[in-house]
Amino acid sequence: MIEDSLGPIVFRMPFFDAGNLIFVFDRIVIESVESGFVSLERLVSSMFDTGGKSSGINAEYGGSPNMKATLLVFLSLYILSIIAQQPTKPVWPTAFSASVEHRRHEPFERHEPRFHRLYYDSVKNKDKITGIEEWHAEYYWTERIFDHAIQREYTIYLQRGSSVCFYRSINTTLPKPNFANVNYIGQSLINYEPVYHWIETDRTRGITFQYFETVKYREPKRIEVSMDREGRSETWNFFEFDSCPQDPELFDIPAAIRNTCNPY
Repeated sequence: MIEDSLGPIVFRMPFFDAGNLIFVFDRIVIESVESGFVSLERLVSSMFDTGGKSSGINAEYGGSPNMKATLLVFLSLYILSIIAQQPTKPVWPTAFSASVEHRRHEPFERHEPRFHRLYYDSVKNKDKITGIEEWHAEYYWTERIFDHAIQREYTIYLQRGSSVCFYRSINTTLPKPNFANVNYIGQSLINYEPVYHWIETDRTRGITFQYFETVKYREPKRIEVSMDREGRSETWNFFEFDSCPQDPELFDIPAAIRNTCNPY
């Protein structure tokens, strides 16, 4: 057994038979996530240089330079293969448009799924949602613009020859997740498309967040938020995703409509 002080043990290394050479690693030591990986050179040196105490490897091969080099290469390949299995954490696109299906579930309430087009541009710091919505028992072409710089939400209801505009402080849930604490689960399928599956669980508030992104382009495919204690959940499904800068005029409100916009 190799004695060292490199950090906590994360996994054990199996026997490796390479022809006449058998590398027996009593353990591979990796420092905690906060400290990052142990230097491989330091790890190999610790296996051969044990401060005067004999180790299986040191006694068998005498700590030869060739043995150290071979071991270093093997360890590098092995650890890289482990790291390669997990993708880097997702990053929310800085500008895009997408068709979105939004579903809500609440106890004793019925919510029909909503379909709309979502636009976002980080340079303008604005979102826009367009689609058909019901308002006062009539259907309108509806445009919602979210100006995050001033925390204001505009809603414009349009019918032939008429428009009605309201504004208020932003009070609408928009899909703009924070991935700092998500954990990689593995791959899944959504509509038979391979996706990476990420999850974050807030046990204090009883909230579970799940994010699915396409393997090929790493674009959003689905977001699920479940509030288990309240029995509520929301789901956003993304289609026709177009990751690119948006036309700045897309977020502008015509002066004639803005001048007649009312607080709501």
